[in-house]
Amino acid sequence: MKTIPSRSASQSGYALLLALIALLVLTLLGVVSLQAAQSSLAISANQRRHVQLGYAAVTGLDHTRVILENPAKDVPGLAAQAAASPGRCLEHFISAASEAETAPEPLQAGGVVLGSYSVELCWPICSRMLSGTMLNASDSGQNTVALSMQVASVGHAPGSTNSVEVGGTLVGRVTGEDCNGF
Repeated sequence: MKTIPSRSASQSGYALLLALIALLVLTLLGVVSLQAAQSSLAISANQRRHVQLGYAAVTGLDHTRVILENPAKDVPGLAAQAAASPGRCLEHFISAASEAETAPEPLQAGGVVLGSYSVELCWPICSRMLSGTMLNASDSGQNTVALSMQVASVGHAPGSTNSVEVGGTLVGRVTGEDCNGF
């Protein structure tokens, strides 16, 4: 009959200690992985919100262009108002404020409001067009001046303090000698 060799006193419980250390290391690895996944999700959500706000701001620029392309709109008169305003800006040209020219159109998807925008018109500049430029090409010698206005559009999200600002310049022709004194 074979006898089982006896364990020495120094080996008792060693396997249990190694198993507990391995379990602790795997638990820490799992916790770190979960935190990394949560951080990644938060970053993705912030990026998505930033892109939505950017689209809202660009929509404000497009909305302003459509309004100012309307032949009935007195663009030189708006430029005069902007020039006379503090900071040379019509701060609430498009916004939800009561003194706004036009209310913004909310950006929606599936009935959920994703964002909105506000627009201000600033710094009207009037200058004589150079001959041969695209804006002066069809004038056949008429006196033409260009009126350019800086447009700042800010995208807003409901329930958020974040915003994205996009700027642009609108340039148009005004026939006559000047842009109402600009």
